[in-house]
Amino acid sequence: MARGLLIEIGTEEIPATYLKEAAEGFKNSMLSLFRERNLSHGEVKLYFTPRRIALGVEELEEREPDRKEEVKGPPEKIAYKDGEPTQALLGFCKSQGVSPEEVYVKETEKGRFVFVKKKIEGEPAGEIIRKNLPSILRSIPFPKRMRWETSGFEFARPIRWLVVIFGEEVIPVEVAGVKAGNKSRGHRFLGKEVEVTPENYEKMLEQERVIPDFEKRKKIILEEMKRLAEEEGGRVREDEELLNEVACMVEYPKVIKGRFDGEFLSLPSDVVITAMKAHQRYFAVERNGELLPVFLAVIDTEPSEEIVKGNERVLKARLEDARFYWEEDLRIPLKERIKELSGVVWQEGLGTLEDRVKRLEKISLRLHDILGMGKREVIEEGVMLCKVDLVSSMIRDGKEFTSLEGLIGAEYAKNQGYPPDVARIIYEHYLPRFSGDKLPESPESVVVAIAERLELIAGAFVVDAVPTGSKDPLGIRRAANTLYDILFGKEIHLSLEEIFKFTLSLFGKEELLPSVLSFMQQRLERYLEERGIRYDVVDAVVSVYYDDPVEAKKKVDALREMMGTPDFTELIIGQKRVANILKGVGERGEVKPELFKEEMERVLYERARECEPELLNAVKAHDYKRALEILLSLKPHIDKFFDDVLVMCEDEGLRENRLNLLHYVRSLFLKVGDLSKVVE
Repeated sequence: MARGLLIEIGTEEIPATYLKEAAEGFKNSMLSLFRERNLSHGEVKLYFTPRRIALGVEELEEREPDRKEEVKGPPEKIAYKDGEPTQALLGFCKSQGVSPEEVYVKETEKGRFVFVKKKIEGEPAGEIIRKNLPSILRSIPFPKRMRWETSGFEFARPIRWLVVIFGEEVIPVEVAGVKAGNKSRGHRFLGKEVEVTPENYEKMLEQERVIPDFEKRKKIILEEMKRLAEEEGGRVREDEELLNEVACMVEYPKVIKGRFDGEFLSLPSDVVITAMKAHQRYFAVERNGELLPVFLAVIDTEPSEEIVKGNERVLKARLEDARFYWEEDLRIPLKERIKELSGVVWQEGLGTLEDRVKRLEKISLRLHDILGMGKREVIEEGVMLCKVDLVSSMIRDGKEFTSLEGLIGAEYAKNQGYPPDVARIIYEHYLPRFSGDKLPESPESVVVAIAERLELIAGAFVVDAVPTGSKDPLGIRRAANTLYDILFGKEIHLSLEEIFKFTLSLFGKEELLPSVLSFMQQRLERYLEERGIRYDVVDAVVSVYYDDPVEAKKKVDALREMMGTPDFTELIIGQKRVANILKGVGERGEVKPELFKEEMERVLYERARECEPELLNAVKAHDYKRALEILLSLKPHIDKFFDDVLVMCEDEGLRENRLNLLHYVRSLFLKVGDLSKVVE
């Protein structure tokens, strides 16, 4: 038999930024429990609002299936004496509730032992849930937790009610002093308490002005915003992040439309949008790409004229603040603000913002020389101005506008007559702000964006602010990921060793180079794996070569393309054999052909020597598919060598020369990667 299950944790308002991840964590933990206990079930529905996290499960089995468990007993020599059971065996049988006739002997790594297969009766699903639910609730992931009662239970917010119903039965669970029942609560102001079942949960809550389905709330919000925007002949400016946030802030979503004075549209559109979004979570409305003096707000109650007027007053105050900052900042030329950077500490141990800008300039100009990208004079001017908006009133004093860092600086630069390419550097050198974000477009911006990340990563090592576990105080994991986004997205070949050596020299800390490069190697491995590339293929290349990440990625792609073919699989097996033979063997010397004794030694050596120039040309041309084809041509000779030649022979001279030969052949393969690391 199977029944529906409903679990609802009712709370005080949980912060919107906590909610979705916490709810999904709860669902995953419950599903893991069902899998562990072999409880089959039907569709699983997750619900969450600011005041609840709930899970509905259809057709959950009433009891876990019975199972047989193999239990290990004493060693055979202790269990039996002269073929008869000893007291040790009889005691084991008694403890397991079986007779001596039911045990059997089995060979193990530690010798022969007696075993018995014991039937374990399945536990009722309700009892499994009762025992495990409190610990599952404790494990729900929240950034911060709180205690509010004497048991010491911790949760994001106090738990006020609990619903745990299996079919028609309330499972007697108690968490944080709250006993489970069958009554949920509707909207705080518009609804009332209501009895629910696994089948009618969503319907009953909707009657009490709660939409428990997150996606349904989003759909309601989107449809209403679309309708109100179309009344103005416009469309809602898309903002998925904001939409997800407001959908986590309300239980009964309604949308209101408000207006503001059109004179504020003289401000840059991003300033107006930020004023709407940062504190009030308003949506902008646009027509043909231009903002309209209209905003849309999501509320958690029935609309009224009073609510609309109140929201309009709040936005007007925000926009007036923004206009004040804008006008104040424009009174001071950007070049005059450069000197203010000397009064702002960048990071303890790394000097001021002025010191940082000077380092960025040197790194950017070095990159310009290496890459040949952009105009030198544009880079110089753009770098000197790229941080000045940090001391502007808009960013320094207007807390809700700090997200405009870079963007507002570019607006100031354009307003004060700087060339567009210089203004773009101020904004675009921050791009991408996160992995998957848009990349800087102008070559000068690309150069400064790379310099920004190089300086940040190197500086973190200088002040020992490197990531540990989940902590990353300066965000250098993200810096490394976005650096790789730029290098791959723009296909820029850059030696990490060369440029980090130069960057660290600006701090006088060249000795940190090995640590920085090791970090970059690890990040490259993780970066490629997170994009769906098999870990062993990544390891095969990156463990050998990562200095030019774009070049390393081309090697990885060539390996992926050739994988799965029969010859390639055999070649990997051969390379594993070579690697095993050379494991623990130190530096090798030159191959001495005069010491060859077997014909296949000579043949393998000559074929490898013939292949080497063509292989090096393919590598030089970045044609790694061709390089692998050349290496594949060595396969029959490698196979024959292992068939005919005893590498680890007694004659020391022969043995050393054969090891040197294998080391030489392997060195050719390492031009692409260590194929022995590929799992086949």
